[in-house]
Amino acid sequence: MKYVYSLCFLFLFVACSGDFVLAEPKTVTNDELDTKDLLYHYLTSNYDSINPKKNVQKLNYSPYILCAFDQEFTHGLSFSTESCGEASGINIRVLFPPVSKKEITKWIERFEKSRNTNFIYKWNQDKTKYYPSGEEAGCFYDLEKVNQQWKLTIYCGC
Repeated sequence: MKYVYSLCFLFLFVACSGDFVLAEPKTVTNDELDTKDLLYHYLTSNYDSINPKKNVQKLNYSPYILCAFDQEFTHGLSFSTESCGEASGINIRVLFPPVSKKEITKWIERFEKSRNTNFIYKWNQDKTKYYPSGEEAGCFYDLEKVNQQWKLTIYCGC
């Protein structure tokens, strides 16, 4: 009987522990999507949310527009954004499940290309920061390993 239980446990473990795969970012032709919306659209199109938006904030001068929220997705993915200040830029944080550094840096490059901007991006020496060559305006990506996950912080603005 122990043998049967062991086999059942092993089967469940293997069946439920599938490796996480980063979905390919799709190039967007809609100029109205900013980076926050594009990244959120990527997540909602490729992964299931496990709860509704939390910590929702709205603009003071336009109570119909969300300016900040958090949301969790399957595989341990989480997304948060904040852009409530006037002309403050956009702050985004995404927590990714364990993947190799090569996979996550390639994904960042493909995601940035999917935005269809004219900026030329480069990595710092240890591939933890990805930023526009001119360093004046655009989106700045900061990658950090937290336990076994990757925390990607993005700031878009001037």
